[in-house]
Amino acid sequence: MRQGLLIVIFAVAGCASQQSVKYVGPTGKYGSGSIEMSGTLSNGRFLVSDQNGTCAGTFRSWSNLTITIPIQCTDGAKGTVTLTRVMDGPLTATGVMMLDSGQTRQVVYGQAAG
Repeated sequence: MRQGLLIVIFAVAGCASQQSVKYVGPTGKYGSGSIEMSGTLSNGRFLVSDQNGTCAGTFRSWSNLTITIPIQCTDGAKGTVTLTRVMDGPLTATGVMMLDSGQTRQVVYGQAAG
């Protein structure tokens, strides 16, 4: 039984994943994008866009339940996205995008983005 469980864990860990991301800002404007995690458990990429531009960053995939992603936006803004994944899998998370200007956006990805 244990061997079968380990095989399933390694098989899932070896698969690349791309999930939908959605966010809502303080003015009620929505944005969307994706979060990609490599199958090698190394780096992932976060990307969201709205009518004002795009924000993107890279992070270390699968390292913790909570990940912090430094981001750079096409309008020159910088900030961080902090996402907390659920304990039963890496494919759902909620969190906050905080820009250096003090603006915040609620962020969800994966199954939470519906």
